[in-house]
Amino acid sequence: MKLSNLFSDGAVLQRGMPVPVWGTTEPESVVKITCAGVSAYGASSSTGEFLVRLPELPVGGPYELVAETASGRDRAVVRDVMVGEVWLASGQSNMEFTLSSSPQQYREFCALRTDPSTLRMITVPKSVSSAQQREFDAKWMYATEESVGMFSAVALWFAYRLREKLNVPVGIIHSSWGGTFAEAWTSRSTLMRNPEVRNVLLEYESLLPASHSWGKANFFQQLPSSKQEFFQKYGKADPGNAGLGRGWAEPSFDDSSWKKIQIPGSWITQKIAGNGVVWARLRVSIPERWKGRNLSLHLGGIDKQDITYFNGREVGRSGKGFEDLYWNVPRNYAVPAELVRPGEAVIAVRAFSFLYDGAFNGLEEMFRLHPADDPADVLSLVGEWKAAPEADFGTLEYPSIGGAEMQGPGNPNTCSILFDGMIRPLIPCAMRGAIWYQGETNAHSIADSVAYERLMADLIDDWRFHWGQGDFPFYLVQLANFRNPLEYEEESTWAPLRESQRHACETMKNAAMAVTTDCGESLDIHPKDKRTVGERLAAQALYHTYYCPDVIPCGPLPRELRRENGGLRVLFEHADGGLRFRNGKTDGFFLAGNDGVFHRADTVESEGASLFLRSADVSYPVRVRYNWADNPIGTLCNGADLPASPFELC
Repeated sequence: MKLSNLFSDGAVLQRGMPVPVWGTTEPESVVKITCAGVSAYGASSSTGEFLVRLPELPVGGPYELVAETASGRDRAVVRDVMVGEVWLASGQSNMEFTLSSSPQQYREFCALRTDPSTLRMITVPKSVSSAQQREFDAKWMYATEESVGMFSAVALWFAYRLREKLNVPVGIIHSSWGGTFAEAWTSRSTLMRNPEVRNVLLEYESLLPASHSWGKANFFQQLPSSKQEFFQKYGKADPGNAGLGRGWAEPSFDDSSWKKIQIPGSWITQKIAGNGVVWARLRVSIPERWKGRNLSLHLGGIDKQDITYFNGREVGRSGKGFEDLYWNVPRNYAVPAELVRPGEAVIAVRAFSFLYDGAFNGLEEMFRLHPADDPADVLSLVGEWKAAPEADFGTLEYPSIGGAEMQGPGNPNTCSILFDGMIRPLIPCAMRGAIWYQGETNAHSIADSVAYERLMADLIDDWRFHWGQGDFPFYLVQLANFRNPLEYEEESTWAPLRESQRHACETMKNAAMAVTTDCGESLDIHPKDKRTVGERLAAQALYHTYYCPDVIPCGPLPRELRRENGGLRVLFEHADGGLRFRNGKTDGFFLAGNDGVFHRADTVESEGASLFLRSADVSYPVRVRYNWADNPIGTLCNGADLPASPFELC
């Protein structure tokens, strides 16, 4: 007898509802399942498959789960089973992000000395064969100091908060994959109902039978090469370091004819060049006290690869080929003492971007030079550098990540492939609900971000239909703040996606979101603070699902817009303790009239659970936007210091 790995040693089963248990055994036999003194019977099919629903089980454990045939010829025993709360955690890289990837929060969790036996997780392995899977190979793990580093950090903090509040065992079924779009997690039948996806899906399926789709020997496994293939097809390779031969790294080189560039900043938006290779040079004055000392050179997050020189000598490099491992990763290079002499020195950076943006990213404090043994003695590298293109590829065109020609076995960004490989094997396990952190990959354009509302609502409906467990709770994470901080950004793609997430939660029953525009990082699309995210998801669950009256679920959410006295009044719900601004500044509010041109609100007045907004530049406002930017700076919150959601109302 073989049970699904969901029912393996250490499993957590859902309390308060029937628990389906399934597997394979002798064909056409009677199957008995027993756990915690509760038994149920069922039958296996002509091929030996069975599914038996146990009645509600008593909370606690550990128990044994015994599955056996009435004949006694086949039997399976599962040990150390707990009964409590079970949640599915899914999405892309910020859900996949492990606790060990944030060393500080790993230490925080271990310092809690929590009981590992009542906090457990099973992680579904990645599957991209395009076949409809019914099984997966994984085991339940306990939240011990040795294993917890491999847990999804968001899901772990979510589970920890639930367990502490509810005092019951909590199990997380974790199934996520970084860089994936929502369409991959949704079944084919549901995608076919969406006219904006149907044609791409049909085109992909028309290409799928061709032999080239099946020529990859390891398409049954995760294929990191799929992204590399994309880069190779639509990007351009590094043509070779011609600048070095021209003396561009040398202190004596005359760069007076080069263009000026502000660093940090994008060389594309500053019209130095398009994609390709750009050199940037800066002359600095080395003080006498630094003579003969090792230095530390910090250059923020270069997009995507670089070779860096100090006084003509290479001191560091990151990336090669079509790697994007170092995209937006801060560079920290050591300058050896023998290169350090008082007077003028030259820092030269050869930056290479084979696709997407090309930039020297990061906060100003990330660009600095200092003695290795004295970080306080700092020379800032922010400001005007000189730059020139070594190889200008122009603006490279590429298809959307979900284009039919890019889809296929081995590529996780293929319609329905992750539903079939990583969600279907879990159906119909008994669980309380799902948490979801995804959206970055669907935010490539404003149109894609707007379309996400339908995709998100469809995915929620899709999972609920297939589970057959009713409208189970679904709590998602609204995109965090990322890139350069701005008060308003008309062409933002993350702002409309956040709005799509908000609308989806408004229209779907038992759906809500955790607002995280105050806990992201401008340079890192994978912010390290996953505790705040997990705890905010838990607050939604504790309030809406477990009806804890002492929990405030979220910050202010816009409920209604009224026109009055030449301005607009926005009414909010969840304004517990009143509306407040963290730093006293009323940033982030913009109004527009019928012309659709937004102007900053010069009057922002709070009154109870509402705000009155007015702009001298808009005589008859009809629309308002708040925190409309990839990395917004507005600070509206409630008395519990929980941030308001970005929004647009009209």
